[in-house]
Amino acid sequence: MFNQILTALLICSILLGSHAANAESDLLPPQFKSGAYTTMSVVLDFRSLAQSAGEIYDIIEWDDSHIVWQFPTTRDRAFFFANGRVMVASESDFDAALKSTLDRELNEVLDTLDQAGARITRSARDSSLESLVYYAGSGEMPNTRSIDELYAKLEPLRYENLSVSIHNETFPGGIISTDATSFPQVNIKLFINTFCARSGGIKATDFYIEEDGMARSVNKRCYNCTQAAISKIDLAIVFDDTESMGGSIKSLKDDVANLTGKISSAKIDSRYYLTTFKEDVSPLKSEWTNDRATLQRFVTYLYPSGGDSIYPENALGAIEKALSAGFRSDALRIIVVITDERSHQIGDGSIHSTHSFSQVSGDLRNSSVLLVAISPDFPDANIEHEVPRKDVDLRDLANETKGLWIDIKDVDFSNLYDQIKGVIKGSYIIGYLSSNPQPNTERMVRVTVDSPSCDGATGSALVTYVSPQIGDRFVN
Repeated sequence: MFNQILTALLICSILLGSHAANAESDLLPPQFKSGAYTTMSVVLDFRSLAQSAGEIYDIIEWDDSHIVWQFPTTRDRAFFFANGRVMVASESDFDAALKSTLDRELNEVLDTLDQAGARITRSARDSSLESLVYYAGSGEMPNTRSIDELYAKLEPLRYENLSVSIHNETFPGGIISTDATSFPQVNIKLFINTFCARSGGIKATDFYIEEDGMARSVNKRCYNCTQAAISKIDLAIVFDDTESMGGSIKSLKDDVANLTGKISSAKIDSRYYLTTFKEDVSPLKSEWTNDRATLQRFVTYLYPSGGDSIYPENALGAIEKALSAGFRSDALRIIVVITDERSHQIGDGSIHSTHSFSQVSGDLRNSSVLLVAISPDFPDANIEHEVPRKDVDLRDLANETKGLWIDIKDVDFSNLYDQIKGVIKGSYIIGYLSSNPQPNTERMVRVTVDSPSCDGATGSALVTYVSPQIGDRFVN
């Protein structure tokens, strides 16, 4: 059916200028490269529709089965058929900007239908927009005046990978889980780690979704609602246990129970991991555990020793060790690193330096791990001459990865969860309707965020899910 309608769309386009005196010379069809279509169950008199649309747009043609008009600014075309198909088509390549234009033009078409007597209800409009499908690809019209030749050459516009190519990097944060409980409705929980996003600044129109290369309309956006609440946390504690950290270690011993107790009281499925470092990375203190008492016991074993008061430690190496420990894919992933020194990095002359700032920051972003750095408020590197300048200030690493920095002088471990909680509020639920009802098939979903004004919240992330059998409940 869709191919037939697209064929009709393309045939309509070669009738351009059919009412002109010299129609034969003007009949050069547009080269449509992208568009969008949906359905609207309405009954309309096409003469009345032509009159209403003609007051605003250039009518290309109409009869009792369809109408075609042109938008004056973009020169895109609008099509409405008696069977309820609504389409807009463009000669431009599909991208994020064009998607916004097509969305706006399709809404204008619905407004025009309403003005002509369609009486479209809000629920009918919402349903129509929820089922909106985009197309793009290599279906350009051949430059021919012969309809017979057109039929011979016609290739329907194909659904191809509509990846919004404006951003190839992963957005700060990541996808936490997918929920196909109400399939074909699919909801995706994601965390966007910028201050603006954590304040709810990402709008529904800033999201783009593709399932198996087919663009889908966002029909749900929920920020900080019950569904978007964080239900799982993997918390890795990376601690500098040198001599100068004695006071901080004592505070952690006293308050770790308070920290884990608050997380437990929030009904969050939590796991904990603990490792330490000096100039090199210490042996592992605790593998992942969901037992608060086990973490408390390992923290009790921490004792300060060694270190040098003016030289860096190896925080970068310890962060990489925590990253390799294996976070759950459906949990919010957090590394809290606590130190009173800068960190070594490769190339600074230390035999223990095996990682660079750029490598660790990239690994944190690629792993969708939130870094909470608790470290001193160091003076500017250009004026503090007694410390080697190739070392790393953990505040810079937190800033680079859109994490959280806390001055170690101000940290209160008993309230650490409250400070972290303010960061993890950047959780969203976005949803869409899958166009493929086939059960038990793996789907690839690409989510793109395009909100550069929201503290640089841009980028894409991929996730897969398996469509459930009818009646199955599926949460990945």
